[in-house]
Amino acid sequence: RCPIPVVARIHGDCYAGGLGIASVCDIRIAADAKAMGFVHGACTADELDAKVDAIVATIVANGPMATRACKQLVLDVAGHEITPALRAETARRIADIRASAEGKEGVQSFLDKRKPNWVGGGAG
Repeated sequence: RCPIPVVARIHGDCYAGGLGIASVCDIRIAADAKAMGFVHGACTADELDAKVDAIVATIVANGPMATRACKQLVLDVAGHEITPALRAETARRIADIRASAEGKEGVQSFLDKRKPNWVGGGAG
């Protein structure tokens, strides 16, 4: 239920409590894992920091409020039948984020070929 994405950097064996902590993370990256589908990505130990850094950079490049709204949307729709009402509510929520000040800044920064203000280097 954490409103921001949580990335697990798993290096070494992951048992008991460590497995429990890793299981509640949104994204799990492991070094040399034989994870049977538990992790989202695996790499060598030497590549682990760079892989995790790349994922975090991708997340940070997105609008923070949009990221939170996306996580909440996933929680809200998980396990529900896809109905016309659910599709309409999903579309409305996405449109609301795009119409927000953050959404407008994201579009404008793209058009201006600059970083949005939430990652630095942007105007406003």
